[in-house]
Amino acid sequence: TEGKRKNLGETHEIHNILIDKRYRNKGLLRQAMEQLEKLYGTPLYLDVLSQNLNAIRAYKRLGFLSFSCRMKKK
Repeated sequence: TEGKRKNLGETHEIHNILIDKRYRNKGLLRQAMEQLEKLYGTPLYLDVLSQNLNAIRAYKRLGFLSFSCRMKKK
């Protein structure tokens, strides 16, 4: 897994969690998120592209909730 973290005071924001296709569906995301929660506590925030339905489902299974919508003008 790869990623970077930005401290926002009392919260932590996670960017760019990537799991190689060969290693998906083996519990690595759950393990990574559990370790991050142990290290940094909660709340944890992350951004997911709205079209990445697999990631959205995976994060919801881990207890994350959708709470905002980020928009961009080209």
